[in-house]
Amino acid sequence: MNLFNDDSAAGHMRQVSLNQIGPDRPMQRSRKILFLADAGLQVGGGHVMRCLTLAGVLQDLGAQCAFMASPAVLGVVRAFAKPGIDLIPCTAETMVEAACEVSSDAVVVDHYGLQASDETQLRAGRLLIALDDAPGRPHDCDLLVDSAIDRQPADYEPWVPKGSQIWTGPNFALIRPEFAAARRKVLERRDRDGDVRSILVSLGLTDVGAITAKVVEALVSKGIESRILAVVGSAAPSLPRLRELSGIHANLRVEVDVKAMGPVVGEADLAIGAGGSSTWERCCLGLPGITLVLADNQADMAARLETHGVTRTLDVRQVGFSNQLTDTVTRLINDSAARRSMSAKGSLICDGMGAERTARKILGL
Repeated sequence: MNLFNDDSAAGHMRQVSLNQIGPDRPMQRSRKILFLADAGLQVGGGHVMRCLTLAGVLQDLGAQCAFMASPAVLGVVRAFAKPGIDLIPCTAETMVEAACEVSSDAVVVDHYGLQASDETQLRAGRLLIALDDAPGRPHDCDLLVDSAIDRQPADYEPWVPKGSQIWTGPNFALIRPEFAAARRKVLERRDRDGDVRSILVSLGLTDVGAITAKVVEALVSKGIESRILAVVGSAAPSLPRLRELSGIHANLRVEVDVKAMGPVVGEADLAIGAGGSSTWERCCLGLPGITLVLADNQADMAARLETHGVTRTLDVRQVGFSNQLTDTVTRLINDSAARRSMSAKGSLICDGMGAERTARKILGL
């Protein structure tokens, strides 16, 4: 069953039903790529965001892209997708079953909750690309991509079929092309400038445990004089408190559902961020700062980044976290040599071209 909307290139994101069948485009048929991504309060929106990045590049290269849209996925896609993405309604429980009815050339899976048996169903008659963050669970795929630092293809060889291709490391990180485009000028500016005029606080769309407000409160209570920009999603539990604080503190600005993060990251001088894909955005543009560990599965990568000299790492669950945070921020503000070193090392880790590399690989399989 063909569920892709063939006039999606007209510039509209559409929701299609399981009854809609559209003809292939005339002349040369474009590749059709279906995405299954996880989202929700526990996992956040990062899986969907990196899939949207990949889908955007695939569209630019002529592919048609659609997302299986459970309620949690639907909100993120509607807020951040480029025009032209198709949405296929489903529930979290029926996502695999519904996706098996969709005709496509390839399926991209970025979902902790799916098993290898689910991927086997989805892979029947088409390519399957798995996005993952850590080895340890079986995949039935043609290509596996993991952008984690220090990850090696050998780490996944026991977990994928023989002959599957494995791409690893931050140069396969799925970040938007705007970061690579801005990279040269931003890195030149960082090498010249020495002051921390602006601090970016960006801790994920779902703002787990209202962590953004806790971080901002710690900064303003310490009397940090730099401008503070807090970026959150529209459903973030921190949002009411952040707006209240912005009415009190003139140096605090709050932005909601920011679609173009490239300029935001490029203009900041220091960051307090979460792990995940935003890590590679900061590395690409050489933004030094602090990575916060919000859950157990983030600790290993954050520690590795600190070992590479890219970031300072703090666990929000530790006793005395607020004092540790403000002490670390103050030290970094006063240590331009440390910030320059972090910036240079981060920029060497990720060049921002991972989404294009992955998209071209998918279209060439």
